[in-house]
Amino acid sequence: MLKVPITQLVQSIRSISYRDVRIDVGEQLQLIEQSTQANTMQTVLIQSEEDDEVEEPRPTPLPVEQIAHVSPRAAVLYVWSIVEKETEDLLQVISKSTHIDESQKIGSLKKHHVLDAPLLKMFLDLKKLYEHVAAEAYIQVTPSEALRYCELCNRIRYQLTLNEKKHRD
Repeated sequence: MLKVPITQLVQSIRSISYRDVRIDVGEQLQLIEQSTQANTMQTVLIQSEEDDEVEEPRPTPLPVEQIAHVSPRAAVLYVWSIVEKETEDLLQVISKSTHIDESQKIGSLKKHHVLDAPLLKMFLDLKKLYEHVAAEAYIQVTPSEALRYCELCNRIRYQLTLNEKKHRD
């Protein structure tokens, strides 16, 4: 008798708390946006003054907006996979290494100044949020949260594209 209501309750969980850890996708996105908003705008202004021909990040192979409305969770996982792939591709070009583990990847991002401090923090925060969404099947993501996540990932992709252009030239 209680099986169905409990199942529905578990599927509607938007946040989870366990001891000192609390995860809420919308709240985490808001914190990431707030912590990087001013710094990212300053970075974009400086870059636009330096480089008149600013490239957009490569378009995503699939329309993320459609995915976000059908399966917001899948959109988060998909977009982060693109960020990871682009990061690995750029770091392979920069460091000439074919295999880079996670600690080396973060070290290379810092060493080669691929991302400035606020964007590196956003990269790490988005990665952590991705890991929570990927690991916990019961965490729900709304379409608007998925779109916000995608927008933040596009900021990272934009910076990666600029750095890739520098290293190609």
